[in-house]
Amino acid sequence: MVQMFTSLASCTTLPYKRLSSDEEVLLDFYPPEISDSVSPIMKVPAVVFFHAGGLMMGNRRFLFPSWLQKSANALGYAFISADYQLLLPGTGHDILKDIRDVFKFAVENHFTHQNTTYEIDSERILAAGGSAGGCMAHLAAAHITFPKLTGVLALYPMGGDFLTSHWLKPKTKPFFMGRPLRDPAESKNLLPPFPEGLPAPMSEALPAIDPTTGLPAEPRMPLTSLSIQLGTWLDYYTGEFNPSLSEVLRDALDAGTLCPAVSELVPDRHRSLFPTFLVNASWPPVLMVHGTADTAVPIVSSRRMNVLLKNAGVDVELIEVEGQEHLFDTEQNADIKFAEVFKKVGDFMKGCRQN
Repeated sequence: MVQMFTSLASCTTLPYKRLSSDEEVLLDFYPPEISDSVSPIMKVPAVVFFHAGGLMMGNRRFLFPSWLQKSANALGYAFISADYQLLLPGTGHDILKDIRDVFKFAVENHFTHQNTTYEIDSERILAAGGSAGGCMAHLAAAHITFPKLTGVLALYPMGGDFLTSHWLKPKTKPFFMGRPLRDPAESKNLLPPFPEGLPAPMSEALPAIDPTTGLPAEPRMPLTSLSIQLGTWLDYYTGEFNPSLSEVLRDALDAGTLCPAVSELVPDRHRSLFPTFLVNASWPPVLMVHGTADTAVPIVSSRRMNVLLKNAGVDVELIEVEGQEHLFDTEQNADIKFAEVFKKVGDFMKGCRQN
C-alpha cells in the first residue's frame, strides 16, 4: 500500500518566493547529520527534491521519500524538499521558473536549524524528484547552469515519452493500477472550457479525505489520472488548450507519422519543457530508478531517456526494479524490501558528493 504521508524528521520551513496570488511557495530544509559543528556557518552539499503528483497536486511532504531524506542526511547532505506552482492555472513554464528560483534561493541564502546555520555548497548540489518531480529534476539538469549540478536522481520520472499514445490517446479501459476510469463530468470545472473560470495560482493541493465517504475531497485529486485518461495532459503542461496541442500531436500519431516528425509539431516556445529535446553532453551524472510494471509512467519513458543520455555521452544508469509499480518506494517496509536499490542510490549520492 502506498503511503501518501509519512512521519517526517525535524525540518525548517521557509518561503523561497511568492505567487501572483500572494501565496508563499515553501520549502523544507532537513539538516545533515554532522557531528562537528565548530564552524559558525557550516558549508554542506545539498539534495533539492521535487515531489510527485503529476504536477497537478500534492506538496513538499506529499508521497515524501523518508528513506531518501534519511540517506542523504546520513551522507552529510542537506535535504531540501520544495513546493512549486501546480498546473492549472500554472503551466510548465511557471514550474521551470520555480526550478530556477529554488536553486538560486538555496545557494544565495543561509539556513538555520536548531541554532546551527548552514550554507549550501554551490559546487555539490543534486537535483532529485519522483514521478513528475523526476521530470523536474531532468529539467534542472538541462536549464540550471549555476549552481552547476553534480548529479540527478530521478525516481520513475515522467518526461521520456510525452509524444506517445500513453500521454496523447484517450483510454477506454483501466490503465493505472487497475483502477476504474474517471467520469469527466465529476471534474467538469477543471476541464476546458473551465465553466467556473481558472483557479487562483497555487503551490499546494492535498488530498483531504471526506469524513462521510472516506474518499478524497480535494476536487483536483483525480485530475492527473483523468487528463492522462483523456489524452490531454500536455495541454495542461503547455497551456495550449485552444487549439489543443494534444489533439494536434494525436492526429499525427493516428496518421502513422514517425516520431521525429511528431516532435517537430511541438512549438518552439514549448520545447524547453520536454527533457528529450534537451539532452546534451553537459548534463551531470544521472541515476534513474523505475519499476518494470509501472502503469502510471511506463518504464519505456526511462529506457528512452537512458538511450538518449548514453548517446550524448552522459554518465547514466537506469536501475530497473522488476515487477514493481509506480511509487513502489513509498510502500510500507520499502526500506527493507528495496534495501539493495536504496543502497545503490546512496552510493550514487556519495559518489556525487566526492566529485
